[in-house]
Amino acid sequence: MNDIDRWNEIGSLVFEMVQESPFSKMIALGHTWKSLASLEKLVFERDDFLAESGIRLRTESDETLLIVTSANVQTLAVHAPFSSGEFLPENDLAAYRYIPLL
Repeated sequence: MNDIDRWNEIGSLVFEMVQESPFSKMIALGHTWKSLASLEKLVFERDDFLAESGIRLRTESDETLLIVTSANVQTLAVHAPFSSGEFLPENDLAAYRYIPLL
């Protein structure tokens, strides 16, 4: 969580490589996720501030996995074919700049 514009806050994501998951519940992605067509990070920008707040993966078969910071504090919003939960991103998706990584 980062403070901007006095008391407004914006969430950010931090990724790191791990050899073994510390979490007991993981979802294995299907074989279509091994062939990515695109990988983008979502960046929220203001005049003097930048936060990397999400990531979007798209497969060659056009399936999309979108993970962004949520409007609910310290949670993530996940939109994917296999996700049935509420998708409540912190900001409107048009507010982000999508930067290609792949």
